[in-house]
Amino acid sequence: MIRFLLLMILFCLGLAGAAVWKGQMHHLRLAVPDSLPGWTAPLPDDAGVLSGRMKLAAHRALPATELSWQAVLPTAEGMLWDLRLKGRGIDLTAELLLPWWPEKAVIRGGDGAVDLAAVTGSVLEGLIALDGIDGEIAGLTGAQRISGTLAARARGLSLDGAALGGGPVTGQLGEDGHWSLGLQLSGGLSDGEAQIDGQLPKLSGLLTAVIADAGALPPKARRALDAVSTPEGRGLRIKLPLRWGR
Repeated sequence: MIRFLLLMILFCLGLAGAAVWKGQMHHLRLAVPDSLPGWTAPLPDDAGVLSGRMKLAAHRALPATELSWQAVLPTAEGMLWDLRLKGRGIDLTAELLLPWWPEKAVIRGGDGAVDLAAVTGSVLEGLIALDGIDGEIAGLTGAQRISGTLAARARGLSLDGAALGGGPVTGQLGEDGHWSLGLQLSGGLSDGEAQIDGQLPKLSGLLTAVIADAGALPPKARRALDAVSTPEGRGLRIKLPLRWGR
């Protein structure tokens, strides 16, 4: 009985919070301009707290995408949103949980797919199916930048038509703006690992990768990688600057 009453109180508090948060970003900017954390600056004025969307412009080979969010009923854990990131070749969904006494937000239950040919236009092809996307986001209440971690698994990756297998994907964003995205592959034509590092707000990064068995690569892919790699035993070590902005 006590637990039921506690859940009812939390539910009512959630509804009250939802009523307060129903306004749009321009209402909050007018009402409490000095209380909003810096990471909210890119959100459009018509975006709501309970539901909204934000368009991310295309940059070079990267397509334009749209991030949307929709709140669902409050739970005993906190407020819950459904998130979706969608664009040409990209369709990802996840849940965002904001606990009642928030220190960190939680991303959980995420999955989706990325069509590499549509997104990058490179020799990397195929559909990367991501499942088990989970992570944490810190610094939501006051930090000028958010920070967080991400863990997922990729499968179905191919290179010039040859299967690369799958493996864990990890991501990290620091409060200083440094970010990294790592991938380990096994079960395909060659084991390998890759990592991209960057620094916000710069739209650039550095790709470093190791391919264990270069002889297993398709000829087209090998020719493309020869210009940006050095031999290392039977494999290749790749180091390639990336840039997505102008």
